[in-house]
Amino acid sequence: MNESLDWLSALFRANEAQYGEISKAEAERYTRLSGLKTRKVLKALRDPVSIPRHQLSGEERLGAIAIIKQSTPVHARVSRHTGNCCANISGPERYRLLWQHAKWKIALFLSLQRKAAFIYKSKHIFRNL
Repeated sequence: MNESLDWLSALFRANEAQYGEISKAEAERYTRLSGLKTRKVLKALRDPVSIPRHQLSGEERLGAIAIIKQSTPVHARVSRHTGNCCANISGPERYRLLWQHAKWKIALFLSLQRKAAFIYKSKHIFRNL
């Protein structure tokens, strides 16, 4: 579990470097933890040293995973594109465009999930050889 969380936190740091840091309020909304625990989780995720992540409780680890799931490059790109695309459109046309973007986001997420599962299985197959 620690190796997986370290790998995911490295992806999280890369995502934040590219698209900007996630706000504390946004992280609290994803984790539903107190402000102090959320700050501790964010600090642990942003720290390249693994010791703070190893010291997280089970509840805080679940919060860290929730934050990582919500801060992906796809999430950053789709949110920006949808906001820019629909800024000057109102009424039914806006809802149609938002629905199209939501369907695209779901399809992309499912394809990425399938690829991740394949990579995970491949690693275990080659590790056991």
